[in-house]
Amino acid sequence: ELCRSIAYGEVRKEVEREVPRAVTASPAVQELLREHVRELKSEVRAAAAKELQEICNEDKYHRVNGAFLKSLDDRANARMDRLEKKSAQAIEKIQKSAEQGQLPLVVAVLAAVLAAFAAFRR
Repeated sequence: ELCRSIAYGEVRKEVEREVPRAVTASPAVQELLREHVRELKSEVRAAAAKELQEICNEDKYHRVNGAFLKSLDDRANARMDRLEKKSAQAIEKIQKSAEQGQLPLVVAVLAAVLAAFAAFRR
């Protein structure tokens, strides 16, 4: 009985070590794993596409996206308004100086262009 128990234990150890190695090294098992991974990737892609389609069709998505785009538009418009105001002020200042004979016309035009460019860069 003792020999049988020892032999059983040794066989069990050897089987636990060799069977996983033999299974993972098997070309058939490798092909099965590759096919399973391909199917899994395909299922994940399909599920992701379905979820994305549902999100894009939701009103909440469109409201949030619309609000974001409106915010960008409002900020751009506000920036353009500030630039127009600064440019108009600079041009008015230069025109007054030119009218008073303090600046030659070429310098006045150049200053207006530079003022507009500087306002645009800010």
